Amino acid sequence: MANDNSLENVDPVDIELAALAKKLSNDPATRKDFLRLVKKHNPAQPIPELDVEDRISALAAPHIQKVAKLEADLLKRDVAGRIEEKRSALREQGYSRDDVAAIEKLMVEKQIPSHDTAASYFKMEKQTATPTPAAAPIPIPPAASVSGASAGSASGSAEAAGATGCAVGAAAGVRAGDDAGVPVSRVVVRGAEHHVGRGVRL
Repeated sequence: MANDNSLENVDPVDIELAALAKKLSNDPATRKDFLRLVKKHNPAQPIPELDVEDRISALAAPHIQKVAKLEADLLKRDVAGRIEEKRSALREQGYSRDDVAAIEKLMVEKQIPSHDTAASYFKMEKQTATPTPAAAPIPIPPAASVSGASAGSASGSAEAAGATGCAVGAAAGVRAGDDAGVPVSRVVVRGAEHHVGRGVRL
């Protein structure tokens, strides 16, 4: 009669799987994952090692979530306080609320982590966009004024030329009269009369 505990009729593959399961359950690195697979396959299977851990986790979960929420709120308040301090500092430097909003927009668009750096970038952009004032135009006098000035200059030049010619004519008369033995006063008058006869009346 065959022994019921004999392994003669057991599939060798089943024997290998049993040996592998034993190794996985005994290895600390894989034991918990192996037990989780067993529990997933049969949730009713009592596994004290997992059952106690799951019970403790279920009891602690609400407290853990509450602490995490408090930490997140504190972090938000801290960050919000620091941001408001940076905004106040910018307003004290002369930036308006619209400027501060534009600076924070630059921080997001350009991925600039610092308010101060973004403010410098904003100021540089604003200065570059401001147009340079044009030079004042040079006034040009009307054409009538230019013509009048030219005519006056020409008239003055003609009078000066006439006076110069008169003096030259008188001097020539003096030299001629001196050579001919004529009195100097008479020669001067004649020289002047000779020049006046050309257009200048004394």
